[in-house]
Amino acid sequence: MKKLSQSAYGGIAQTIFDFATSDEMGVGFKDYDALIFNNNQSNDSLSPFTTELWNKTMKWYRIFAIISGSLILIAVFILSYKIMNAGMNSSKRNEAKENLMRLCFGGVAIALAPLFIRFLLFLNNSLVNLLVTAANSGTLDAKLR
Repeated sequence: MKKLSQSAYGGIAQTIFDFATSDEMGVGFKDYDALIFNNNQSNDSLSPFTTELWNKTMKWYRIFAIISGSLILIAVFILSYKIMNAGMNSSKRNEAKENLMRLCFGGVAIALAPLFIRFLLFLNNSLVNLLVTAANSGTLDAKLR
């Protein structure tokens, strides 16, 4: 009786797992290779991002970059006004120049952020792929089991 109940629970669990991993349903659990590396994409993809998800992320990034760029532009006009009013006062002029340099560095950081993220994703994917292939297991899912 005990063995029958254990196999019944196992059958129920397997049925739920099969239902949850169904490709037709589009939901559920996937193996580690699909979750981490997004193996169904080409090798130059930005795993775990699909191309569609990366494009959507970049669309939102552009919106927020425009908003922050507008604020930086307003701050530049305010700082240029402060520099003109500083006149002969070197401490105010130096403070305004430092603020202007911080704004420039912030603008460059905002502009280069997508390239930096892309580089980090590429580096991460390359290193994990190197470790998995060096272990001679072929896939991350096979290594973790």
